[in-house]
Amino acid sequence: MTILFTPTGNRSDLSATTSSSRVALPTSGFTSLRLTNSGSVTAYLKFGDNTVTASTSTGMDLLPGAVETIRLPPNCTHLAGITASGSTTVGVTPGEGA
Repeated sequence: MTILFTPTGNRSDLSATTSSSRVALPTSGFTSLRLTNSGSVTAYLKFGDNTVTASTSTGMDLLPGAVETIRLPPNCTHLAGITASGSTTVGVTPGEGA
């Protein structure tokens, strides 16, 4: 059985560099996120509130060129990202399904 992802909002971009940065997630209308790493370096991601910071030792890794769909963690309003070197862009699309 194939489970499909249906976008329910506009994509936003998280610019990840060697310093942690974050992006606000939409406030409603989705339970999943489709994450894409369009660059050539790994992004390390962490979910949380408006103070969340990512680190290369504790973040979820998103490999170069990867496309992942995840269920949104509870009480999460922001996504933070960082890289070990260089920079990349993580596309964040809200939706339903996986």
